[in-house]
Amino acid sequence: MVKAVVAFDLDDTLYKEIDFVHSAFAYIAGRLENFGCDKRAVYEVMDEAFNKGANPIDAVIGNFDQPFSENMLVEFYRTHKPDIKLDESTCNTLRELNKSGYGLALITDGRTVTQYNKVEALGVMEYIPYDAIFISEATGKDKTTPDNYMGVQKLYSEADAYFYVGDNPAKDFLQPNLLGWTTICVKDNGCNIHSQNIDTEKEALPQYLIDDVSDIPQLIKKIIKDKI
Repeated sequence: MVKAVVAFDLDDTLYKEIDFVHSAFAYIAGRLENFGCDKRAVYEVMDEAFNKGANPIDAVIGNFDQPFSENMLVEFYRTHKPDIKLDESTCNTLRELNKSGYGLALITDGRTVTQYNKVEALGVMEYIPYDAIFISEATGKDKTTPDNYMGVQKLYSEADAYFYVGDNPAKDFLQPNLLGWTTICVKDNGCNIHSQNIDTEKEALPQYLIDDVSDIPQLIKKIIKDKI
């Protein structure tokens, strides 16, 4: 019997999304070699545009006079097999949670092919079962609705407690808070894609802040112990 469930966000929670971005840039640059473009130059143009807050795809179109379309580049970005991985600390944490008898789940917003490619590259299904992975495009519901969180509750209906671990107060914590979950935010170490703006309604704020995913097992044990 699962005593408690820990559901995770994906991007900038289990891994840093900037790693996916750089992987996509490298893939696009490699593909555009077939059009006679210099791979390094393409990567640098995209990276510079991204760092300036501009659109990297537009930057490529504007800097290279070649017969490729915006749609093609966007497709490369979204569907490429990313070169990303979980760090050892995160792997150890997921392994520890599994061994401790917690049910694990993943709730993420995004396109199905993109998010599943990330899941496969990261090896997430070594720790989280396939039917416990909820992707917004696949389910038709995103984090602004309670549906995917309720899907986790239905899957692990025997659990006494539910935890959600994310990074973005703009959308990660409101719905699980309303459902009575315990919400945990992993602090931005300066590498997150989206800013961690905590200037939001009280109901949308996480209940706990942690520095690293590795802090989760000890925190959850304490929370559960305090409730007994």
